[in-house]
Amino acid sequence: MTSGDAWRYATRLEDPEAVRQLLQAALTALGTIEFAHKNCSGADFETVPDWRRVQADLRAAMKAVGHPAGDKA
Repeated sequence: MTSGDAWRYATRLEDPEAVRQLLQAALTALGTIEFAHKNCSGADFETVPDWRRVQADLRAAMKAVGHPAGDKA
């Protein structure tokens, strides 16, 4: 497996609600990263964005589409 074919392990991509959740998590993560790059520096970059929330949202979305990354803690 390469990072370019990891999507193949998502077994529920035909589920519109799961795909919606995945897209929402990805867009939220992107927005958080862009906000942090523009507005945070130094230690603030580590603490101001809610990285644990971003990670939890992404894991939940991965689980929703049936990807094994959603099962990791």
